[in-house]
Amino acid sequence: MAREHDFVKRSILGALAGLGGTFAMMAARSLSQRYAPRTMSKVREAPGKFVVEQAEQLLTPQQRVNMPRKVEERAAMLSHLCYGATFGWLYAVVRPEPAHPLVEGLIFGTGVWAIGYAGWLPAAGLTEPIWRQEPQRAIPEMTRHAVYGLATAAAYDAMHAHT
Repeated sequence: MAREHDFVKRSILGALAGLGGTFAMMAARSLSQRYAPRTMSKVREAPGKFVVEQAEQLLTPQQRVNMPRKVEERAAMLSHLCYGATFGWLYAVVRPEPAHPLVEGLIFGTGVWAIGYAGWLPAAGLTEPIWRQEPQRAIPEMTRHAVYGLATAAAYDAMHAHT
């Protein structure tokens, strides 16, 4: 029972840390959009919007027609937060006792970036594969994901140390 309790605790802390990391990345992305828009990744469609559109395919045509735009926008934001929380949870499950949050955070954030930009985003047709992207866009996006990883690892480490 103690192992289950520890797993649940780590899961909750990891998801919360992932949310914190997501907010840090959103802040970094917002600053980039405002002060360095040329560093933003080129996407054919925002991933959150894409996820909502895929989910809407499960609805009847009548339900889709009546879906308010605000609900779609909030659902897209929620999908982004869930993505970050899920990877935070995964971090906590894989790394229950953080030893080096700085190094682990950088590796983790870069790994999350690679999963997206070398994996599902090009597979879904939302971006070009990273090897076809301009370095002045790919490297800053990787850096913003490193911010996510650092914030997630630091938050998890801090919460883990105090529980």
